[in-house]
Amino acid sequence: MLRNKTASVQRYFLLDLSTLLEHDLARRDELPGGALAKAQLRTNRRGARIADWWQRADLVRDIGRALLVALVAGAIGLLFNVFVIWPRAHSAADAEQPVAEKISMTEAYQMTTSGEALMVDAEDPEWHQEAHIAGAINLPGVDFEQYYPQLASQLAAAQTVIVYCEPGCMSKDIAADELLARGHRDVRLMEEGVEEWEAAGYPVSRGPARAITDE
Repeated sequence: MLRNKTASVQRYFLLDLSTLLEHDLARRDELPGGALAKAQLRTNRRGARIADWWQRADLVRDIGRALLVALVAGAIGLLFNVFVIWPRAHSAADAEQPVAEKISMTEAYQMTTSGEALMVDAEDPEWHQEAHIAGAINLPGVDFEQYYPQLASQLAAAQTVIVYCEPGCMSKDIAADELLARGHRDVRLMEEGVEEWEAAGYPVSRGPARAITDE
């Protein structure tokens, strides 16, 4: 569109310049020497203005083309990032993110009895005081940021951390994810709660959390 408009204007000024030249040539014999010189100067000035306008039009056209190329290149780069780079980056991040493995109640009992694992009760403190697995520390998932600093040293010393709460409780998933995010590599999830643990004949304690009492 810009090229067509430029060509039309150029044709218009070419016709205008041609008409002026013909008019000046026709009057050349009728004009005295000084007037003829002025007419030629006026014609030269008009030609210079038209040539200058052509140069400006070319410059505008070149700038428009450069902007169009930059816009297309930017759009291609954005689409490439959205559909290629970003999905790969997210996939790599997801692949590197560790996931807490499930552990059976029997295996959990064996690991805690041998000292290989530390039990973490993700229930709220009032529920923990009512009953919890013997030796478990209380780290509520919903208040993780509040309780974690005072338990960090115990958790860091544990080879394996087993997190539990009541069946269907999401607090243990929150606590496990937070522990993994803080660099605890071997984090397990036990689906059974303290009632199932006690029903299986495994030891249960009642009262305040051991870690908090030690503090």
